[in-house]
Amino acid sequence: MNENTPFDLPADATGDQLDLAAMAASLWAHKWLAVALVAICVALAILYLNLVPYKYTAQLALTPAEHSGSKVPGGLASLGSIVGVDIGGEAGSSFAIFGEAVKSTTVMERLSKDRRIMQTVFSAQWDPSYRQFREPLSPVRGITRPIKSLLAVPDKPWAPPTATDLRDYAKLRIIVTEDRKKAITTLSFEHPDPEFAKYFLARASTEADTFLRQKSLARSTDYVQYLERRLNEVQVAEYRQSLAQALSNYENLRMMASSTAAYAAEPFGEVTVTTRPTSPQPLTVLAAAVLAGLGLWAFYVLILRGLLASVSARRRAARLRAQDDAAR
Repeated sequence: MNENTPFDLPADATGDQLDLAAMAASLWAHKWLAVALVAICVALAILYLNLVPYKYTAQLALTPAEHSGSKVPGGLASLGSIVGVDIGGEAGSSFAIFGEAVKSTTVMERLSKDRRIMQTVFSAQWDPSYRQFREPLSPVRGITRPIKSLLAVPDKPWAPPTATDLRDYAKLRIIVTEDRKKAITTLSFEHPDPEFAKYFLARASTEADTFLRQKSLARSTDYVQYLERRLNEVQVAEYRQSLAQALSNYENLRMMASSTAAYAAEPFGEVTVTTRPTSPQPLTVLAAAVLAGLGLWAFYVLILRGLLASVSARRRAARLRAQDDAAR
Protein backbone atom coordinates (compact mmCIF):
# COMPACT_ATOMS: atom_id res chain seq x y z
CA MET A 1 0.00 0.00 0.00
CA ASN A 2 1.28 3.45 -0.90
CA GLU A 3 1.74 5.44 2.29
CA ASN A 4 0.29 8.54 0.60
CA THR A 5 -2.98 6.77 -0.24
CA PRO A 6 -5.70 6.51 2.40
CA PHE A 7 -7.18 3.34 0.93
CA ASP A 8 -5.81 0.11 -0.49
CA LEU A 9 -5.28 -0.23 -4.23
CA PRO A 10 -5.30 -3.53 -6.12
CA ALA A 11 -2.03 -4.90 -7.38
CA ASP A 12 -2.77 -4.05 -11.02
CA ALA A 13 -3.71 -0.44 -10.34
CA THR A 14 -1.38 2.32 -11.46
CA GLY A 15 -0.55 5.50 -9.55
CA ASP A 16 -2.98 7.54 -11.66
CA GLN A 17 -5.90 5.15 -11.31
CA LEU A 18 -8.11 5.01 -8.27
CA ASP A 19 -10.09 1.90 -7.51
CA LEU A 20 -13.65 3.05 -6.86
CA ALA A 21 -14.35 -0.14 -5.00
CA ALA A 22 -11.44 0.53 -2.64
CA MET A 23 -12.65 4.09 -2.12
CA ALA A 24 -16.14 2.84 -1.34
CA ALA A 25 -14.74 0.25 1.08
CA SER A 26 -12.67 2.92 2.83
CA LEU A 27 -15.70 5.18 3.15
CA TRP A 28 -17.85 2.35 4.47
CA ALA A 29 -15.22 1.48 7.05
CA HIS A 30 -15.70 4.98 8.48
CA LYS A 31 -19.51 5.04 8.22
CA TRP A 32 -19.95 5.90 11.88
CA LEU A 33 -17.81 8.98 11.36
CA ALA A 34 -20.28 10.05 8.67
CA VAL A 35 -23.17 9.58 11.09
CA ALA A 36 -21.39 11.62 13.76
CA LEU A 37 -20.47 14.47 11.40
CA VAL A 38 -23.96 14.65 9.90
CA ALA A 39 -25.48 14.67 13.40
CA ILE A 40 -23.18 17.49 14.49
CA CYS A 41 -23.95 19.56 11.38
CA VAL A 42 -27.69 19.00 11.75
CA ALA A 43 -27.50 20.01 15.42
CA LEU A 44 -25.67 23.21 14.47
CA ALA A 45 -28.27 23.88 11.77
CA ILE A 46 -31.10 23.46 14.29
CA LEU A 47 -29.32 25.82 16.69
CA TYR A 48 -28.93 28.32 13.83
CA LEU A 49 -32.64 28.08 12.98
CA ASN A 50 -33.52 28.80 16.61
CA LEU A 51 -31.18 31.78 16.95
CA VAL A 52 -31.59 33.56 13.62
CA PRO A 53 -34.78 35.64 13.26
CA TYR A 54 -37.07 34.67 10.41
CA LYS A 55 -37.49 37.37 7.79
CA TYR A 56 -40.38 38.36 5.56
CA THR A 57 -39.98 39.86 2.08
CA ALA A 58 -41.75 42.99 0.94
CA GLN A 59 -41.98 43.68 -2.79
CA LEU A 60 -43.05 46.64 -4.88
CA ALA A 61 -43.42 46.58 -8.66
CA LEU A 62 -42.87 49.89 -10.48
CA THR A 63 -43.57 50.97 -14.04
CA PRO A 64 -42.63 54.20 -15.83
CA ALA A 65 -45.07 57.01 -15.04
CA GLU A 66 -47.41 57.61 -17.97
CA HIS A 67 -45.98 61.00 -18.84
CA SER A 68 -42.46 59.57 -18.83
CA GLY A 69 -42.87 58.41 -22.41
CA SER A 70 -43.36 61.95 -23.74
CA LYS A 71 -40.64 62.81 -26.20
CA VAL A 72 -40.27 65.48 -28.80
CA PRO A 73 -39.98 64.60 -32.51
CA GLY A 74 -36.57 63.56 -33.75
CA GLY A 75 -36.23 66.56 -36.04
CA LEU A 76 -36.87 68.95 -33.20
CA ALA A 77 -34.36 67.15 -30.99
CA SER A 78 -31.74 67.55 -33.73
CA LEU A 79 -32.45 71.25 -34.05
CA GLY A 80 -32.30 71.60 -30.29
CA SER A 81 -28.89 69.96 -30.20
CA ILE A 82 -27.61 72.65 -32.55
CA VAL A 83 -28.28 75.33 -29.96
CA GLY A 84 -26.91 73.20 -27.15
CA VAL A 85 -30.11 72.04 -25.44
CA ASP A 86 -31.07 68.48 -24.48
CA ILE A 87 -34.72 68.28 -25.51
CA GLY A 88 -37.18 65.70 -24.17
CA GLY A 89 -36.85 62.24 -22.74
CA GLU A 90 -35.77 63.53 -19.33
CA ALA A 91 -38.68 62.08 -17.39
CA GLY A 92 -38.25 58.73 -19.11
CA SER A 93 -34.56 58.59 -18.27
CA SER A 94 -35.40 59.08 -14.60
CA PHE A 95 -37.08 55.66 -14.48
CA ALA A 96 -33.89 54.06 -15.83
CA ILE A 97 -31.93 55.25 -12.80
CA PHE A 98 -34.71 54.74 -10.25
CA GLY A 99 -33.04 51.60 -8.89
CA GLU A 100 -29.91 53.60 -8.06
CA ALA A 101 -31.85 56.59 -6.75
CA VAL A 102 -33.78 54.48 -4.23
CA LYS A 103 -30.48 53.58 -2.50
CA SER A 104 -28.76 56.94 -2.99
CA THR A 105 -27.27 59.07 -0.25
CA THR A 106 -29.81 61.84 -0.82
CA VAL A 107 -32.77 59.49 -0.34
CA MET A 108 -31.21 57.90 2.72
CA GLU A 109 -30.55 61.34 4.23
CA ARG A 110 -34.27 61.99 4.07
CA LEU A 111 -35.16 58.59 5.49
CA SER A 112 -32.62 59.02 8.31
CA LYS A 113 -34.88 61.75 9.72
CA ASP A 114 -37.59 59.12 10.25
CA ARG A 115 -37.20 57.95 13.85
CA ARG A 116 -39.11 54.73 13.21
CA ILE A 117 -36.73 53.72 10.44
CA MET A 118 -33.55 54.56 12.33
CA GLN A 119 -34.65 52.94 15.58
CA THR A 120 -35.76 49.77 13.82
CA VAL A 121 -32.83 49.37 11.45
CA PHE A 122 -30.29 50.06 14.19
CA SER A 123 -32.26 48.50 17.02
CA ALA A 124 -29.12 46.91 18.49
CA GLN A 125 -27.78 50.41 19.22
CA TRP A 126 -31.04 51.99 20.37
CA ASP A 127 -31.56 52.21 24.11
CA PRO A 128 -35.30 52.73 24.78
CA SER A 129 -34.73 53.53 28.46
CA TYR A 130 -32.47 56.49 27.58
CA ARG A 131 -34.28 57.13 24.28
CA GLN A 132 -31.02 57.54 22.42
CA PHE A 133 -28.42 55.54 20.53
CA ARG A 134 -25.68 54.07 22.69
CA GLU A 135 -22.68 51.88 21.95
CA PRO A 136 -23.78 48.26 22.41
CA LEU A 137 -21.89 46.16 24.92
CA SER A 138 -19.56 43.73 23.17
CA PRO A 139 -17.37 41.25 25.07
CA VAL A 140 -15.46 40.58 21.87
CA ARG A 141 -14.46 44.23 21.44
CA GLY A 142 -12.16 44.08 24.46
CA ILE A 143 -10.25 41.30 22.70
CA THR A 144 -10.27 42.63 19.16
CA ARG A 145 -9.18 46.16 20.08
CA PRO A 146 -5.69 45.15 21.35
CA ILE A 147 -5.28 42.82 18.36
CA LYS A 148 -6.13 45.63 15.94
CA SER A 149 -3.70 47.92 17.73
CA LEU A 150 -0.96 45.30 17.49
CA LEU A 151 -1.59 44.83 13.76
CA ALA A 152 -1.93 48.61 13.16
CA VAL A 153 -5.49 48.12 11.91
CA PRO A 154 -7.54 51.34 12.22
CA ASP A 155 -10.13 51.03 14.96
CA LYS A 156 -13.06 53.28 14.14
CA PRO A 157 -14.62 54.70 17.32
CA TRP A 158 -18.33 54.15 17.79
CA ALA A 159 -20.70 56.91 16.71
CA PRO A 160 -24.50 57.10 16.46
CA PRO A 161 -25.81 55.78 13.11
CA THR A 162 -26.07 58.33 10.33
CA ALA A 163 -27.49 58.58 6.83
CA THR A 164 -24.27 57.02 5.53
CA ASP A 165 -24.84 53.94 7.69
CA LEU A 166 -28.44 53.75 6.46
CA ARG A 167 -27.22 54.00 2.86
CA ASP A 168 -24.79 51.12 3.41
CA TYR A 169 -27.63 49.12 4.95
CA ALA A 170 -29.94 49.86 2.02
CA LYS A 171 -27.33 48.94 -0.57
CA LEU A 172 -27.08 45.48 0.96
CA ARG A 173 -30.75 44.89 1.79
CA ILE A 174 -32.79 46.51 -0.98
CA ILE A 175 -32.72 44.27 -4.05
CA VAL A 176 -33.54 45.89 -7.40
CA THR A 177 -34.68 43.63 -10.25
CA GLU A 178 -35.19 45.16 -13.67
CA ASP A 179 -37.21 43.62 -16.49
CA ARG A 180 -36.33 45.82 -19.45
CA LYS A 181 -38.61 43.94 -21.85
CA LYS A 182 -41.69 44.71 -19.76
CA ALA A 183 -40.34 48.00 -18.37
CA ILE A 184 -40.94 46.86 -14.79
CA THR A 185 -38.61 47.40 -11.85
CA THR A 186 -39.21 45.35 -8.70
CA LEU A 187 -37.91 46.41 -5.29
CA SER A 188 -37.47 43.73 -2.61
CA PHE A 189 -36.61 44.11 1.06
CA GLU A 190 -36.34 41.51 3.84
CA HIS A 191 -36.92 42.16 7.54
CA PRO A 192 -38.13 40.23 10.61
CA ASP A 193 -41.01 42.70 11.01
CA PRO A 194 -43.30 42.41 7.95
CA GLU A 195 -45.05 45.70 8.68
CA PHE A 196 -41.76 47.56 8.87
CA ALA A 197 -40.56 45.90 5.66
CA LYS A 198 -43.66 47.25 3.92
CA TYR A 199 -43.26 50.71 5.46
CA PHE A 200 -39.55 51.05 4.69
CA LEU A 201 -39.91 49.98 1.06
CA ALA A 202 -42.84 52.34 0.46
CA ARG A 203 -40.98 55.27 2.04
CA ALA A 204 -37.81 54.57 0.04
CA SER A 205 -39.77 54.43 -3.22
CA THR A 206 -41.67 57.65 -2.47
CA GLU A 207 -38.54 59.56 -1.49
CA ALA A 208 -36.68 58.33 -4.59
CA ASP A 209 -39.49 59.57 -6.84
CA THR A 210 -39.53 62.91 -4.99
CA PHE A 211 -35.76 63.23 -5.34
CA LEU A 212 -35.89 62.62 -9.10
CA ARG A 213 -38.86 64.98 -9.43
CA GLN A 214 -37.04 67.82 -7.67
CA LYS A 215 -33.89 67.18 -9.64
CA SER A 216 -35.83 67.34 -12.92
CA LEU A 217 -37.74 70.42 -11.78
CA ALA A 218 -34.52 72.29 -11.04
CA ARG A 219 -32.98 71.28 -14.37
CA SER A 220 -36.12 72.18 -16.34
CA THR A 221 -36.28 75.57 -14.66
CA ASP A 222 -32.66 76.28 -15.62
CA TYR A 223 -33.36 75.21 -19.22
CA VAL A 224 -36.46 77.41 -19.40
CA GLN A 225 -34.47 80.42 -18.23
CA TYR A 226 -31.72 79.66 -20.71
CA LEU A 227 -34.15 79.23 -23.63
CA GLU A 228 -35.94 82.47 -22.78
CA ARG A 229 -32.60 84.31 -22.92
CA ARG A 230 -31.68 82.64 -26.21
CA LEU A 231 -35.01 83.60 -27.77
CA ASN A 232 -34.17 87.25 -27.14
CA GLU A 233 -30.76 86.82 -28.82
CA VAL A 234 -31.36 84.53 -31.82
CA GLN A 235 -32.70 86.13 -34.99
CA VAL A 236 -32.70 83.16 -37.40
CA ALA A 237 -36.32 82.07 -37.85
CA GLU A 238 -35.54 78.33 -37.97
CA TYR A 239 -33.55 78.48 -34.74
CA ARG A 240 -36.19 80.61 -33.05
CA GLN A 241 -38.83 78.02 -33.95
CA SER A 242 -36.64 75.25 -32.49
CA LEU A 243 -36.03 77.23 -29.32
CA ALA A 244 -39.72 78.06 -28.94
CA GLN A 245 -40.74 74.42 -29.25
CA ALA A 246 -37.94 73.39 -26.87
CA LEU A 247 -39.17 76.02 -24.41
CA SER A 248 -42.69 74.61 -24.67
CA ASN A 249 -41.37 71.09 -24.05
CA TYR A 250 -39.44 72.08 -20.93
CA GLU A 251 -42.36 74.11 -19.65
CA ASN A 252 -44.36 70.90 -20.00
CA LEU A 253 -41.68 68.93 -18.11
CA ARG A 254 -41.62 71.56 -15.38
CA MET A 255 -45.39 71.35 -15.08
CA MET A 256 -45.27 67.54 -14.74
CA ALA A 257 -42.48 67.74 -12.15
CA SER A 258 -44.53 70.26 -10.17
CA SER A 259 -47.58 68.00 -9.89
CA THR A 260 -48.26 65.57 -7.06
CA ALA A 261 -48.60 62.54 -9.35
CA ALA A 262 -45.81 59.97 -9.65
CA TYR A 263 -43.02 61.43 -11.75
CA ALA A 264 -40.42 58.76 -12.60
CA ALA A 265 -41.89 55.47 -11.35
CA GLU A 266 -45.49 54.59 -10.68
CA PRO A 267 -46.34 51.74 -8.28
CA PHE A 268 -47.95 48.80 -10.08
CA GLY A 269 -50.17 47.98 -7.14
CA GLU A 270 -49.35 48.23 -3.46
CA VAL A 271 -46.39 46.92 -1.48
CA THR A 272 -46.95 43.22 -0.82
CA VAL A 273 -45.45 41.18 2.03
CA THR A 274 -45.09 37.41 2.11
CA THR A 275 -47.36 35.64 4.57
CA ARG A 276 -44.62 33.15 5.45
CA PRO A 277 -40.96 33.78 6.24
CA THR A 278 -38.67 33.68 3.21
CA SER A 279 -35.42 33.19 5.11
CA PRO A 280 -34.01 31.13 6.54
CA GLN A 281 -35.69 28.14 4.91
CA PRO A 282 -35.55 25.18 7.33
CA LEU A 283 -35.53 22.43 4.72
CA THR A 284 -32.78 24.13 2.73
CA VAL A 285 -30.68 24.71 5.86
CA LEU A 286 -31.09 21.11 7.03
CA ALA A 287 -30.29 19.73 3.57
CA ALA A 288 -27.16 21.91 3.44
CA ALA A 289 -26.17 20.61 6.89
CA VAL A 290 -26.48 16.99 5.76
CA LEU A 291 -24.43 17.69 2.63
CA ALA A 292 -21.81 19.54 4.70
CA GLY A 293 -21.51 16.57 7.07
CA LEU A 294 -21.14 14.12 4.19
CA GLY A 295 -18.63 16.41 2.51
CA LEU A 296 -16.50 16.63 5.64
CA TRP A 297 -16.66 12.85 5.99
CA ALA A 298 -15.54 12.23 2.42
CA PHE A 299 -12.82 14.89 2.67
CA TYR A 300 -11.38 13.36 5.81
CA VAL A 301 -11.49 9.74 4.66
CA LEU A 302 -10.28 10.24 1.08
CA ILE A 303 -7.90 13.19 1.41
CA LEU A 304 -7.07 14.44 4.88
CA ARG A 305 -6.48 11.00 6.43
CA GLY A 306 -3.96 10.15 3.71
CA LEU A 307 -2.16 13.46 4.14
CA LEU A 308 -1.94 12.98 7.89
CA ALA A 309 -0.68 9.42 7.42
CA SER A 310 1.93 10.66 4.96
CA VAL A 311 3.15 13.35 7.35
CA SER A 312 3.28 10.86 10.21
CA ALA A 313 5.23 8.38 8.09
CA ARG A 314 7.75 11.02 7.10
CA ARG A 315 8.24 12.03 10.72
CA ARG A 316 8.81 8.41 11.72
CA ALA A 317 11.32 7.98 8.90
CA ALA A 318 13.11 11.14 9.97
CA ARG A 319 13.30 9.91 13.58
CA LEU A 320 14.68 6.53 12.44
CA ARG A 321 17.32 8.22 10.32
CA ALA A 322 18.28 10.42 13.26
CA GLN A 323 18.56 7.36 15.51
CA ASP A 324 20.69 5.56 12.94
CA ASP A 325 22.99 8.57 12.61
CA ALA A 326 23.30 8.80 16.39
CA ALA A 327 24.09 5.08 16.66
CA ARG A 328 26.88 5.41 14.11
